[in-house]
Amino acid sequence: MTKGDAAKIRSKLGHPIVDGDSHWIESISVMPDYVRQEGGAKMAEEFAKSQNRRSAWYDATLEERKQKRLSRGNWWVTTANTLDFANSMIPALQEKRMDELGIDYSIIYPTRLLTGNSIPQDETRRAVCRAYNRMVADIYAPTNHA
Repeated sequence: MTKGDAAKIRSKLGHPIVDGDSHWIESISVMPDYVRQEGGAKMAEEFAKSQNRRSAWYDATLEERKQKRLSRGNWWVTTANTLDFANSMIPALQEKRMDELGIDYSIIYPTRLLTGNSIPQDETRRAVCRAYNRMVADIYAPTNHA
């Protein structure tokens, strides 16, 4: 597909296009500030450390990956297209490009924090989920036209 093909296809349809599995790639550097507000400095520090472990796979040798059973993380979070990557991180840019992408509505899901609700410690899980919800509300507020 070339640029503009999605918009051309959409223009020929008689119904809206819904992206039912759109993902926002959260800025992990912003999230600890929200966690700090919900759960304090110690919890924010623990959260930040847990997110820094994501690079462990890339920093390890093949043997270390095998021995420690390290998982690689989601390959689909990155792209060689800088505009598309920015699109997935900046809600206002995504909104601006929806016509070009041939999309009328998007249902947005977390990416990096998709498993935030599976944190085993009750207090931490609740604080992280509250923090995440507040962060999303703040970042998506300019695009909320309801």
